[in-house]
Amino acid sequence: PIVKVKPNYCPPPPSPCGPTPCILPKRNWGQWEFSAQAFYARTRGKVRWATGQSGFVHPALDFNSDLGLPGHKWLFEYSARYQFRPHWSCFYSIMPIEMDETYQHPNFPGQVFKTKWEYLYQRVGLTYQPIVTCNAVVSIFGTWTFNDQKMTMNSGSHCPLNSTTTVTRTRNMVMAGIEMQNCIRTLCNGATLSCDNRVGVGFLDNTFALDVQAGLR
Repeated sequence: PIVKVKPNYCPPPPSPCGPTPCILPKRNWGQWEFSAQAFYARTRGKVRWATGQSGFVHPALDFNSDLGLPGHKWLFEYSARYQFRPHWSCFYSIMPIEMDETYQHPNFPGQVFKTKWEYLYQRVGLTYQPIVTCNAVVSIFGTWTFNDQKMTMNSGSHCPLNSTTTVTRTRNMVMAGIEMQNCIRTLCNGATLSCDNRVGVGFLDNTFALDVQAGLR
């Protein structure tokens, strides 16, 4: 028959269940997509600060060995995407991180240290998909990236070491990169397993960041 619209070039999964082509689910024009992603992350870093009166710069403290924060932690990212054109979408993602630990440093017997680290990582951006096939999608993205972190350290209850120090830092960056999603397996009920990889580079605000991700969806 003569039609005014181009038919779908990706064939639907056959029914009843049989050999199924690998078809990657996609957002259509005007659709929303909500997702949550889990990371088992290696958390490490160092913190240093200067006192406001004397200008003395405190030696750097290690997150794990000095402050007692765990070396690994499950982190979660929540995101929403809206496809406003066939090859264009906008998205927002947020990753809240909070660690609260009580730690007894081996070099200070009887001294209890308390550390609380709060970190908020947010991205807002645009995505352009130059390559869209039945089983693969390549996307180029540009984002505004904002992260706000606060570290509160309490040296304990024994004088004269009892003191509380708070270090804060806010960053506003621009990030650009590429995402590649490829279909691995589609079941006869439409459930699909795919690999989802991303590489991004962030800059501005006296900061350079490298965001590399390899995962499954």
